[in-house]
Amino acid sequence: MRSMTGYGRVEKILDGTKLIMEIHSVNRKNLDMQIYLPKNFLRFDIDLRKWVGQEIIRGTLIIRLHLEGDVPSRLPSKEQLSQMRALKKNWEKIAKEIGYPSEVVNFPFIFDQMQNLSFLEEKPFDEGEWKKKLKQMTEQTLEKLVKMKEVEGTALARDMQTRMRQVQKKIEEIEKIAPKSLEEFKKKFKERLSEIVASELQEKSKFYYELEAFADKIDITEEIIRFKSHLDQFYPLLKSKEKSVGRNLDFLLQEMGREIATILAKNADLPIANLALEIKIELEKVREQIQNIE
Repeated sequence: MRSMTGYGRVEKILDGTKLIMEIHSVNRKNLDMQIYLPKNFLRFDIDLRKWVGQEIIRGTLIIRLHLEGDVPSRLPSKEQLSQMRALKKNWEKIAKEIGYPSEVVNFPFIFDQMQNLSFLEEKPFDEGEWKKKLKQMTEQTLEKLVKMKEVEGTALARDMQTRMRQVQKKIEEIEKIAPKSLEEFKKKFKERLSEIVASELQEKSKFYYELEAFADKIDITEEIIRFKSHLDQFYPLLKSKEKSVGRNLDFLLQEMGREIATILAKNADLPIANLALEIKIELEKVREQIQNIE
């Protein structure tokens, strides 16, 4: 099981360039990627989304690639260096004529002038080679991200299993006392009915028939059976090797919530109502945990 929260970082020195890739993941119902790339790597945006999407199913991912070095860079040739010297000399002359010290004509100033004149040539960028390197780096970063997600996911699974075991005990307790509660209800209802209808036997029989029908309506046996069935499906998912089980867990928890709501609506017996409310509270806590499961 994986949490949707995680972080992965990889640093590489490639062809004199230091590359740093970071992937930060937080919870979200669907998959959303926010990718920040250097200018020359924007062409790989679609490829990067495909590589990441093959491994991550849900969550918001913030993906950043930083470059430190000279790839791709803009370097002057020998001819351009000569042009820069001439440019510096001419600007120093202009500065002196208008009353500025020659120190204002520094390297950043000359470099800016050269760029404005488009004298620098861009170092060739091997797209195929860099795409291959970027894919390898993405896979390594994802590996670290997934490892952290799995560590946190294991902790979440352990906590949810503990809570659901408590839920299971409570639903089994409800299952034990439900028949007694129903019979006790029938008994008290019949006693009260006998006090009210003390005349014709036929009239009594009619009321008894309606009583039986009403008792069937408040019987919670089916709800208990369905709830336990959902529990039986829930536990294996906590140990599943699938990449994404969050949606399935959430669905099962919703179904269990509906069964508990029905039990509360159908049965007014105080012990059952108290147990059902305790189950409902635990289910809400588990649901908060599931929101962070991929």
